[in-house]
Amino acid sequence: TTRGYAWVIARFMRIKALLVVIYIGLLWVTWHAFLLVPGGFIPSPDKQYLIGFAQLPDGASLDRTDKIVRQMTDIARKTPGVSNVVGFPGLSINGFVNASNAAIVFLNLDGYWEPFFTLIRHTVDHRLTPPEFLDSWRSVERVEELLPAIAAMGDGSASPAIPLVT
Repeated sequence: TTRGYAWVIARFMRIKALLVVIYIGLLWVTWHAFLLVPGGFIPSPDKQYLIGFAQLPDGASLDRTDKIVRQMTDIARKTPGVSNVVGFPGLSINGFVNASNAAIVFLNLDGYWEPFFTLIRHTVDHRLTPPEFLDSWRSVERVEELLPAIAAMGDGSASPAIPLVT
């Protein structure tokens, strides 16, 4: 009620200095929380799968959506690093409801991209900023030279970060 609201506000006005101190304390905690989290934060528990979706125009038939899903899964199966593909034509990403013009495709990844994910984890773990990251690069001519070097990072035989410089 209005009377109850007025009573609460009146009580808060009597302790406004305390409320200001509490507010400043909350701002301080928030600021330090932002300083603790790395700028390029990427969670380490990678699920090793990707999700793709297709949204066709309204009124598109389920047959048309199914053809698109088949094309998506064919392309994904030919992509290095993808071990399994499952497509769901007629399933919308907006609430996982049935829709003839929508589809979702789940792609399971194999270990092909693990060296890249290791490099990203290293960058985040050591809180390297973009300039520091660029300074730690080793020059290579082709991407094929880079992947074995990144893979060696896990056993400690490579330098901390060995990305590609063109």
